[in-house]
Amino acid sequence: MGRGSGLVLVTKDVGPSVLKNLLQLGDIRVKERMFGGGIITDGRRVVLFLGSNKTGDYLAIFSDQLGLANLAKEYFQYLWNEAKQLML
Repeated sequence: MGRGSGLVLVTKDVGPSVLKNLLQLGDIRVKERMFGGGIITDGRRVVLFLGSNKTGDYLAIFSDQLGLANLAKEYFQYLWNEAKQLML
């Protein structure tokens, strides 16, 4: 495990220098492809990254709605279980 206690899921496109920095956050696993992204803080708050538009601006949604946070946690756990352990 990395220095932190977090779980970080990345795609295979993330470069080695970024991965080394992310290791400070906790365990990292790699998924071939993902749709969007996000952050789940304490199981009650989430930020969902939905992508960008033609101008390069990113769209993100913050929510502290418990139902959405639970859905995000379940989806993350599904992706985490399917992902491969990071090998540096």
